[in-house]
Amino acid sequence: MCGPRLMKGIEMSVSALSLGQETTDVELKAISDEFETAPPEVILRWAGEEFGPDIAFATGFGAEGCVIIAMLSKIRPGARIFYLDTDLLFPETNALRDRLEARFGVRFERRATRVSLGDQAREYGDRLLPTAQSRASERDALWTAGLGHRRSSRSVTNTRADGPGRAR
Repeated sequence: MCGPRLMKGIEMSVSALSLGQETTDVELKAISDEFETAPPEVILRWAGEEFGPDIAFATGFGAEGCVIIAMLSKIRPGARIFYLDTDLLFPETNALRDRLEARFGVRFERRATRVSLGDQAREYGDRLLPTAQSRASERDALWTAGLGHRRSSRSVTNTRADGPGRAR
């Protein structure tokens, strides 16, 4: 169950929990504690109100991401949702992206690296593992995307789902 402060804030306005320009660790911990048992819809609604047009939601098209996309389509129509195209996506991933766009009326922004797979192989070796290659591509894509956003929902919604080691 959500704490009374959070539930009251949701009924009235999610802005009761607000991040300032200089948010302290104590304030972040308080917000985290409030959201610990909150439904994801509450967190997404709060993030949208808190960051407004400055927020962009990231997806890797996993099960959790697809659920969040469905929620966003109702909570925040027109929300910016982006994915990182490392040039290593499976055709099934692209087909899923297209189905999600059609079903939920969302539009995905493709972010990609400026470094080709060939250039990466030359720099890191042609035996570069796909995971390492993907990470290098993701890092470059995020750096060069110039999103200019204060936050990405990746840090808000997915770290717990990624496993206990990522939630620290």
